[in-house]
Amino acid sequence: MDALLVLKDAAQKFAETDEARFQEALSQYPASVARPSVPESARRFEVQAEAAVSDTDFGAAADLYEQALEIVPWWPADHFNLALVLGELDDAPEAIVEMKRYLALAPNAPNARAAQDKIYDWQRKLPSGS
Repeated sequence: MDALLVLKDAAQKFAETDEARFQEALSQYPASVARPSVPESARRFEVQAEAAVSDTDFGAAADLYEQALEIVPWWPADHFNLALVLGELDDAPEAIVEMKRYLALAPNAPNARAAQDKIYDWQRKLPSGS
């Protein structure tokens, strides 16, 4: 039982660190600011993630998108793609987090309405429906 508590504590700390990193990126790169080019190392992870999606290996795709976002947390497209992959993995809570991050980074995106609607769909799958 102690090991379970340690794992739960570690997961909570990771989530808090991840959110702090995203908030820092959001403050540095608001939607109206031109972002720097994406480093090749992040692009490599994105290309590999897209290949994993093509192979319907959604677990690998999620890991690869997360690695890309470790490098460029301000990259809206990869938050969007990660959200969709997490949705495929039936991880609605995390899919919602990532889609909200996408919308925070790209509120005027042409697919913003569809992205918000996807959040509503995933919320339906939550125990509380919220």
